[in-house]
Amino acid sequence: MALNPRITRWAGLRVWVIGGSTGIGQALAERLAGQGARVAVSARSAAPLDALAARWPGVRGWPLDATDAAQIRGAADGIVQAFGGLDLV
Repeated sequence: MALNPRITRWAGLRVWVIGGSTGIGQALAERLAGQGARVAVSARSAAPLDALAARWPGVRGWPLDATDAAQIRGAADGIVQAFGGLDLV
């Protein structure tokens, strides 16, 4: 039995992908955006996040250092305010 129910419809869900500027994280963000999710993407460098957001209208970047708790809290507050909440991190 699964711990959480399987999500089969991403349209309209609000998702935060940390480490999403390259590689698997970027591919995940693009896949979710392609399925209609609103995606917040975080990584240290703003430029790749901006480029990702420019290609995908449902994506918005929040640069941060994931080792800095204050930056994580600030990004979380900003994402929740911008998206009206979060469904998945």
